[in-house]
Amino acid sequence: MICYFLTNILVWAFARPSLHIGASGLVYGIAFFLIFYGFFKKDFKSLAISAAIIFFYGSLVYGLFPNQPGISWESHLIGAIVGGYAALHFSKTKSSRLI
Repeated sequence: MICYFLTNILVWAFARPSLHIGASGLVYGIAFFLIFYGFFKKDFKSLAISAAIIFFYGSLVYGLFPNQPGISWESHLIGAIVGGYAALHFSKTKSSRLI
């Protein structure tokens, strides 16, 4: 829920005035959450999931930068930042057993 709502609110507040349609911010938020959660949590299962996400979806990094007109790279970047923030937040809580 954090990746969905916070990404959309931040894109609405800080992105360039344009149409930002789609769920790519959510996809980037979840992918970067899974990547960073393993690095922050530092257990084998989480690190294995992070490595798998990097292996299969590592090319997502190229979408963080403006490379094609008409693509909302702001949603990608903000989704990645929110995903990293959510991973940091949930890796610090003792009661979170997400993975």
